[in-house]
Amino acid sequence: ANGVTIKKNTILDNRPAGPTAFQGGVVVSKGDPNGTAPENNVIKGNRIQRNQPDLFWDKSGAGNVFKNNKCGTSKPKGLCR
Repeated sequence: ANGVTIKKNTILDNRPAGPTAFQGGVVVSKGDPNGTAPENNVIKGNRIQRNQPDLFWDKSGAGNVFKNNKCGTSKPKGLCR
């Protein structure tokens, strides 16, 4: 996605029931190697907990902002406060 804002949500207990390429409470990813890189997305002020992981970002794209999210786990580390 590009230009999406996810703000002030509660996202709890999202766990896959079976195999999946990506998983998490919030996933920011281009998907497959030929996918479009996510750009200018804002994930801010959310409570994201008990997911596997809470926040996932594949480090692709530009201008993606992760700020003031209350969460316990992220890939890469450092996206939670």
